Amino acid sequence: FNLLLPTMVHPLVRDLYKRAIVVGRDYPHPDGLEYVRRTWKRALRDPHNCPSCYAGGTKITDDTSTSSATCNDTGTTTSMSTTRSNAAVTIDDAKCEKELRLAVGRGRKMVNEMVGVVQLKKYR
Repeated sequence: FNLLLPTMVHPLVRDLYKRAIVVGRDYPHPDGLEYVRRTWKRALRDPHNCPSCYAGGTKITDDTSTSSATCNDTGTTTSMSTTRSNAAVTIDDAKCEKELRLAVGRGRKMVNEMVGVVQLKKYR
């Protein structure tokens, strides 16, 4: 029995990764799909893509007891005790969600670029 459970990933991020893998099957690189997997995993785990989601590694979820970082590209969850108001939580969550959606939009544009490269390779 493995005590380390897989972390939850935001559904939009999971969908983006699946799209990249589907397109990456025909990607014209010597490593092909393996190269696409490595590159996309590195990009999805990069905290620069969604900075407010990685704000110090914690995000407040209630006003007295626990903080948790759950809205980031890798889906990791950490906990610690701290105190903040609910207003700050709502602002941080909204900002995190907005940045996450913008990052996913940029990722979808990259998938479209990959489609173009694959089509160029096929029909050239």
